[in-house]
Amino acid sequence: MPLTDVDVASRACVLAGLNPISGFNNSNDEEKASQELYPGVRDQCLTSYSWRFAVKESQLDRLTSTPVSGRWEAVYDLPSDMLMLRAVTVSGRRIPYDRYAESNIYTNTSSDDVVVADYVFQVSEAHWPPYFARYAEYKLAAVLAASITLQSDLAGYYDQQAEIQFVTAKHMDGQSQTSGYERTRAPTSRFLQVRR
Repeated sequence: MPLTDVDVASRACVLAGLNPISGFNNSNDEEKASQELYPGVRDQCLTSYSWRFAVKESQLDRLTSTPVSGRWEAVYDLPSDMLMLRAVTVSGRRIPYDRYAESNIYTNTSSDDVVVADYVFQVSEAHWPPYFARYAEYKLAAVLAASITLQSDLAGYYDQQAEIQFVTAKHMDGQSQTSGYERTRAPTSRFLQVRR
């Protein structure tokens, strides 16, 4: 059965010594607190590292508007599902960029360039690996313990457990790509660049 946001929140409630929840229905303190706190904790956990399951790439759309300052040549629209931008590339090479508006980046690229963004997105809980789900549960348990039970020692304990699980999760997540593989293209020698 696929994991849901309610499953994660319910497990966190149990860890914090609270009653499990069956939904975000605002019918008790656990549900109210979970509904309010869960989205922020989820997004914090997703953006705390470049989790392979939560990073994707997308070709960016160049806008017709041009930057006013003259420091940049082009404006691109960012993906709507983006939580955090990790890199902007052209032909596999990272390029300089700046983010001015909430959903645009500015670059020095030509209209012929294919500009690609690597970014963290809000992946559904159904696609979370168990190591990440446990990390998010510990993080939420710490927040719930602090907000509902007011037990700072319990909140501190789960915050420590979250940090331990974070290290384990990073290690496990790192196994989902080729070890030591550099995703950008290897630089060509100056001799080959001149010949091209």
